[in-house]
Amino acid sequence: SIVCISYWFLGFFPFAFAIVASESKENWSWFFENLAKVLTPQGRTITFVSNHDRGVAGNVSSIFPTSHHAFCLNDMKQNLASRYLATYGKFFQDRIVDLFTECVSAPTEAAFEINMKNLRDEGGAPMKTFLENFPKENWSCAYFKGNRYGDMYSTVSELFQSWTLELSVLPICQMVDGIRIKLMGMMSERSCEAEQCSSILCPEMEKTLNEMLIVGRHWNAIRS
Repeated sequence: SIVCISYWFLGFFPFAFAIVASESKENWSWFFENLAKVLTPQGRTITFVSNHDRGVAGNVSSIFPTSHHAFCLNDMKQNLASRYLATYGKFFQDRIVDLFTECVSAPTEAAFEINMKNLRDEGGAPMKTFLENFPKENWSCAYFKGNRYGDMYSTVSELFQSWTLELSVLPICQMVDGIRIKLMGMMSERSCEAEQCSSILCPEMEKTLNEMLIVGRHWNAIRS
């Protein structure tokens, strides 16, 4: 079990992790209950992004009632495509996934309903079952109540696994100590980078802002 804070321009930061025998509902419950002891007193509203795991979904809604849970778009696409057998043909599978993606990215509820009608009409019975298992509030931009901050995927867990790959063969105590050492190294590197900041913005955002200022320097803004 792992919770990472994702920064799309800087990578990720492992906020909490646990080593368990399996990703069961009980273990997820134990993990989130301990996580809540740290986050709840701070009064933060968290956006969780994960695959469609019932252990995660149930515990996020019960233990973090004011936070939001978004499903990983990539995981949903794979799940959707798997519901259409090879006899449908790859072209049809890709067509259904494209229609679903249009529903996900629809900016308004009206646009969502138009795209959803097309998806239901072409998707048939497998689509009906799919939508019953995946509430739109967890994946649609138009209906999602929280902020996803542009993060549509839960690939951060894969990044963590890759980051700690060489430690996975060690006994548990040595593994935890190895992760601790890697975290110390990460925080030290970022502390050194932060000392070089000359404004309230990080260097990456400062560079982006300056580039935008240069591009827009000769623009004239008028009322539409």
